[in-house]
Amino acid sequence: MSDWSEEKILLNLSLYPHISEKYPKFSTEITNQLLDMHDEEIQFMLTNRTYLNKKISDSILNLLETKKIKFDQFNADLILGFLKKIYYNDLLKPND
Repeated sequence: MSDWSEEKILLNLSLYPHISEKYPKFSTEITNQLLDMHDEEIQFMLTNRTYLNKKISDSILNLLETKKIKFDQFNADLILGFLKKIYYNDLLKPND
């Protein structure tokens, strides 16, 4: 089984450097969620941005449900900003 950990982390951090720099704990939690994925899923994710967006959104929901992050106003604003970044920012234009 290949070790995708480094690729996953690099991919994860490249998607939202503004968050990973300002909010390392939040970034680390999402990275940990991605690290739980299977190799085949990661391979697919690397080539399919829509799928990647959904997985990261699911990760945020999971973090909220498992109470690893609190749903307070600060995190609500952070999560909303993050989701907007995913869906509307040109960082995540479809692959050419």
